[in-house]
Amino acid sequence: MKLRLSGREAGLDFQNVHLVPGRGKCSGLHPHFHSLSVTVEGELSERGMLVHLYRLKDAVRALCEELDHRVLLADYPPAVMQIREEDAGYQVEVNDKRYFLPRQDVVRLPIGSLNVEDLCRYLTARLADALDPILDRDRLTSLTVELDEGGGQAASLTVALRG
Repeated sequence: MKLRLSGREAGLDFQNVHLVPGRGKCSGLHPHFHSLSVTVEGELSERGMLVHLYRLKDAVRALCEELDHRVLLADYPPAVMQIREEDAGYQVEVNDKRYFLPRQDVVRLPIGSLNVEDLCRYLTARLADALDPILDRDRLTSLTVELDEGGGQAASLTVALRG
């Protein structure tokens, strides 16, 4: 059995701003309007449930809220992007530009880039960790996370929950 939460329809979405080292339109601060869809697969419990739907939604929603209306910064190599932490925020130098970003507006992510693939891998791992206490690992076989970043662009990753 599979159970799927459709990100846009379920309100599991977040907006953010980021910048990408390099040239072109994405080299400056620009927005993305993401939605996060989740599918779990496995065997039904004796009560006929795969997973408690509200708890699953709450876990996905909490992850979305953490990133909503924030500036996302990845750990690009220092030769590509320099990030200096200061008391009030972050001084970022990239693409021959300098930005100051207030601390409360920034989420630093431990990933190598902010492409949709890296962000999807990060979110899948975070969600698998967040769901661990609420999922019955004996019955569930997989978790699939799809990150839609708008403009017809999305990445999807399936991870095994058993074994």
